[in-house]
Amino acid sequence: MPVESMIASYPANEKVMKSEKELSFAKYSGAGNDFILIDNRSPHELNWPLIAKQLCHRKEGIGADGLILLELSDRASFRLRFFNSDGSEAEMCGNGARTAVHFAASLGIQTKNFYTLQTKERILEARLKDQGIEISLGEVLDIQWHEEIELNGQPWRFAYLNTGVPHVVHFASDIESFPLLAIGSMIRHHEAFKPNGTNFNVVKLHHTHIEVRTFERGVEDETLACGTGVAASALAASVLHGLKSPIQVHVKSGDILEVNFTLHHKKPQKLTLLGPVKRLFDGVFTLSV
Repeated sequence: MPVESMIASYPANEKVMKSEKELSFAKYSGAGNDFILIDNRSPHELNWPLIAKQLCHRKEGIGADGLILLELSDRASFRLRFFNSDGSEAEMCGNGARTAVHFAASLGIQTKNFYTLQTKERILEARLKDQGIEISLGEVLDIQWHEEIELNGQPWRFAYLNTGVPHVVHFASDIESFPLLAIGSMIRHHEAFKPNGTNFNVVKLHHTHIEVRTFERGVEDETLACGTGVAASALAASVLHGLKSPIQVHVKSGDILEVNFTLHHKKPQKLTLLGPVKRLFDGVFTLSV
């Protein structure tokens, strides 16, 4: 059922409100990654980090992994700002960007099924396809295929790469019983990745596909999918274990994402992410300003 109205936040001891502002939103899922999307093309000068924390709260808000603002751009079809559920602003979000393309189309931003997206650091491309929405992820940075740190007094081996945001990729034979929250939190805050931290993915290899679970920085928990993490995991599976593009990636939600790329001397190129997007509901929330 659509959310009709919601109070974002009022201090318990506040008796008089100066004013109220209503904002429309759409709630989306990108392969299980859920987001609140707001049309901010007529900019609202608000405390977006605080609003993101309030709206994304699973018990006292709408509930989401992140908040996405769609804004005007003089360099692309539109500009995106990504806020994690803890209020931090992210450089990029793969599944979030895919949901934003669907949202843009619903707002009447039509470019014959082809869009360009301005993120904090990149200009990306996106296409609407029968199988879902596909986005390019741009250049892969900071690639380290064979890394090792000490964790709980033991050596810990992994791949590290930035597919828009930083990711650690670790392979395991059993990812269902893998202690993702404990290990993910330790890796995310490890000295080796300070000051900004990293996301963590644990991957199970199959002959024709991979399975991935992800602990996301900024959400500080496991998410049902992570687009940039899926891409990082697929690249590591190809370079380190010989899987060929395109790679099907099974995520926690049960959905399947497809990662396409080419490799040149182990350097990824033409990296794209394709998968399903669902518009869950629309609503309006009210906040005091």
